[in-house]
Amino acid sequence: MDEFSDSSWKIAFLLQLPAGATVIVGGEPSHPWFAGLQRLGYRSVALATASSSDLRAAAAVLIVPGSEHSPRVLDEIGVCLGAGAQVLAFFRHRWTAFGGIRTGLRNLVSSRAGSREDVASSMRRLGFVAPAPWLPLPKLTNCEEFVSQSESEEIAASMGLRNGFWMSLRGRLHDGFGLYGHAPGAGMNALAHTLAQKLADEGIRCRLRVTRFDLRERGALVLFLADEASERAFVCRVVRGAAAYEHLRRHWDLQDGVRRALSGSPRIRAFVPEAIAAVQINEHRCWLESRAPGTVSWRLPEKRRGRLDAGMIEFLAGLAHAAGVAREICEADISREAGMWRNQIGGRLDAELANLLSELVHRLRTNAVGRTAVFGWVHGDYGYGNALASADDGRLCSIIDWETAAPESFIGVDLFNFLLQRARMRHLCGLHVAAARLIRQIRDGVVDGEMPGAGEFIARFAPERTMQLMILGVTLLRWVLREHRYTVSNGPSRRDLIGALAEFATATQGALTDR
Repeated sequence: MDEFSDSSWKIAFLLQLPAGATVIVGGEPSHPWFAGLQRLGYRSVALATASSSDLRAAAAVLIVPGSEHSPRVLDEIGVCLGAGAQVLAFFRHRWTAFGGIRTGLRNLVSSRAGSREDVASSMRRLGFVAPAPWLPLPKLTNCEEFVSQSESEEIAASMGLRNGFWMSLRGRLHDGFGLYGHAPGAGMNALAHTLAQKLADEGIRCRLRVTRFDLRERGALVLFLADEASERAFVCRVVRGAAAYEHLRRHWDLQDGVRRALSGSPRIRAFVPEAIAAVQINEHRCWLESRAPGTVSWRLPEKRRGRLDAGMIEFLAGLAHAAGVAREICEADISREAGMWRNQIGGRLDAELANLLSELVHRLRTNAVGRTAVFGWVHGDYGYGNALASADDGRLCSIIDWETAAPESFIGVDLFNFLLQRARMRHLCGLHVAAARLIRQIRDGVVDGEMPGAGEFIARFAPERTMQLMILGVTLLRWVLREHRYTVSNGPSRRDLIGALAEFATATQGALTDR
């Protein structure tokens, strides 16, 4: 398992566990935290079989989300738990109004469910004066991130809700909850203090608090930090290992490059996060950047996306206007696109996909080389997943995650990537269906007439239909390569990717004209 797909080092770093410590894990031995912590040199012990001496020696007790343990287990271990141990425990919520009727009834009658107040009382009996409540999102059995229950704005941002009564109710009646107890100055508090000290060394004075963290298997550990001494907020991405380091360094360098390219366009530049500092904590590299308000925009209801769509097209037009240059396409342009992320992908492409990509690249060389296109900065994975928007009105707040960016690619790739992602969400269809739909629009000369601004963007930066098809080809090429950068993929299936490439192959058979 690579550093990006292993969540165990992330929990160890988050809690600042000492090397070689004993960690009691409440959950199945097959859980990634159990085996992963062992692989990192920790002594993992299953809670169900832990002895009193194991509990006395434990640096932490982790009851993982979705485990079969009852909240009563906290009282059972309390008589043996050693001083200074941390406890991070997640349980089903007995009273839940969200997650469906079946979930609500199951939690109501289950002996493994409990209330946050009762578990907090158990934690206080363990010696934790003020155990911190955390909300697992999007739900207990499929959680990717964890939000401090006391941070109503963070919960609203994470869930795409307006901050108000219903959001507060959603937070208190979620299907699961977590509580975290630790000694003063230990665990997450120690991590926040260390990061603040590192920033102080860079001349940035702050008092940090972790308000949200992301432990998903695909990607870096992501910490959301609030400065208690001001209204500033930061995002901190943490990696370990050479491959992960190079990946995040590329994100850092590319994001900085975009901001420099937009130095003459401050209004557009404001949508790109600002790098704050890069610091080292033992073997972990931490990149801190400014954090914009807002929620990941795919969480917004569709009725609030109209203003967002217009803002996303306006951002692309501003980026293309500031950094785009029209010139003739050469062989090197196609080779550069075909070679994206090759070192990271390795041998993950199977023979069928590799052959289809080779055919696509051949068609790009045949039909695009010698034509004129606009080249400039592209994001590379432009869509709702990398756009932050206001949950109140859908206003675009920020474009994030620039690790797939390129300083000299085909202007229009980001628009087509966005249109494909948008079609998949709106029509609940596969990538191959979205690609076929976009091909028809190109042929009919009405590239997504449903979204104001898209047609004008195409008319300005890629007016020829043949070039529109070629840019779509580059978009699909990048999409397939992007999905194979990780050992864990959450995108389209292999058959869906093959289907999208087949749609493009059919559309580009024979001689292409602009009529």
